[in-house]
This record gives sequence, C-alpha cells and structure tokens, in this order.
Amino acid sequence: MDHSSAPEAPVPPVTRKKRSKNRTLIAAILAVGVLSLSLLGLMLWTVLGSQTEAPRSAAERDVALAEAAVEADPNNPAARVDAARINLLAGDYDRAIEYADSAIKLSPELASAELVKGYAYAAKGDEAAARELYEKVAKGETNTAAEALLALAIMDKKAGSLESAIESLEKAIEIDSMDALKRVELGKIQVAAAKPAEALASYASALRLVPDLEEGLEALREMQYGPAEYLLAQMAWEQGDRDEATRLMENAVEVSPDMAWLHVALGDFRAMQGDTAGAKTAYTNALGVDSSNQDAKDALAALER
Repeated sequence: MDHSSAPEAPVPPVTRKKRSKNRTLIAAILAVGVLSLSLLGLMLWTVLGSQTEAPRSAAERDVALAEAAVEADPNNPAARVDAARINLLAGDYDRAIEYADSAIKLSPELASAELVKGYAYAAKGDEAAARELYEKVAKGETNTAAEALLALAIMDKKAGSLESAIESLEKAIEIDSMDALKRVELGKIQVAAAKPAEALASYASALRLVPDLEEGLEALREMQYGPAEYLLAQMAWEQGDRDEATRLMENAVEVSPDMAWLHVALGDFRAMQGDTAGAKTAYTNALGVDSSNQDAKDALAALER
C-alpha cells in the first residue's frame, strides 16, 4: 500500500510500507531573565528604602529596580547586562546600549552584553550593527551563541535568505539541543523554503522534547497534513507505547473523519496489535469515506487470507 493521499511523514509511519516583530522576539528571549531580575530588584528596592516615589508603570518599576541593582554593585557586569535587558524591554534602546557598553567595559568580550546590544540595535532599525554583533557572539559554543544564531536566522528569514536561516538554526540546535522552540522555528522556516518533510521532522523532534508544546501542535495544524495526533501517534509507536499510539490515532480519526488514509493508518495500528476485528472496522470505515481506496481494500483482503 502506498497511502497515495497521505502526506509523506519524516519518519515512515508504522504501516506495512512505510517573527514575529523584533520586540516580540526580544520579549520571549528575555522573559525568564526579567522574572529573576524583578525578584532580585524587589529585595534591593526594599533594602535601599527606595519606595518613597512609586514608579508610574510596571516598566518604570522594573527599570528602577535594575538600575538600583547597578548602583548597589557598580562593578558587577551581570547587573549591567540585566539593566540593559530591562531598558530594552521598556523601549529605551539607547539606554540599553549604554548599559551593555558599560558591562563590556568591565568585562571585555562579554557575550551576553554584546547580544543584548545587538537586540537594541535591531530594535532601533540598525540591522547592520545588529548583525555584526550577532555574528561575533554566534562564534561561541554557549547558549548565548545559540540565541545569537536564532536572531540571525530570524533576520535572514525576514530578508528571504531561507537557506542561511536554516543553517543558522541547525547550528543553534546543535548547541542548545533541548530547546524545543528553536526546533519549531526551524520547522516554520523549512515550510517557507518548501521543505515539508524536513519541517515535519523538526516539529516531531520538538514534540518529543515537549509533547504538549502548543507552538509545535499549532505549526502542525497550519501545515494541514492531517491532525497533529497523527504524527504524535507515530512518535508514541516508535517509543514503544503502542496503546497510546492507537489512542492518538483514534483521536486523529475523530478530528478528521473524512480522511480515508487516517482510517487506514488506524487499521494498521490495530492490526499490528492483533486487534483483527478493530482493524477490519477501521478499513471498512476508510472505504465508507472513499470506496476506491486501494490500501483499505488490500488490507481487508490480507486479513481474510
């Protein structure tokens, strides 16, 4: 059987033949750092007794906390990097660059400061300066280098240089192999580059790391290659969880009952578990959707031999 109407999956199915805008990116990358800094800053705010004038907004509060941390420890480059991040998120790009520069002055070649400085230049619209910094940071082997490679990939995607973007993200994933979101972003770029099989493989690898990752599931839905449960079922089968694989295939059929090939795939799963009656039902249902489906006909004939 060749499942002629079914998509070609990145891993052969277990059948018989088988940015967003700059500020959005910046906010996503820095969210964890902001949270930890806010907690530290809150303690400093209390210790220093600086609550006499309440900031007018949450952004102003965060900036004040970050700058208070710098004042409390002026020779700490990490505090200056955090202040640069907070000012970046608050929209004060020049101030962010100033703090990043002061961190670099204390600790030359500080990759995290150069990366934040790159984000600030990108936010200001100076993509040439941003790229120069990203490329410098990307030469390292740390997670900071992986973030710089992600930034380069998004910049190249925006410019239409999809192959370059894919190369950058593949390098980023080599460095930071546990980041599922980078794998999803790689899949999206592969879709844009008309590489659906590679994109499915990227989404599958992301979902192996985080099975309920909504970004990965949504990306699969956008590809319109059948319900996400279909790919998840294959993954579960490969991992040895046959009951879960069959359950997911049943869910896939419920979500898309008009796809004959899904009924056939469900029949295959059931047949390989020894559920002959259930397999026959699935193949019969496939023929109910598409009476000419040769896979279903062949499968039923095989079961009756």
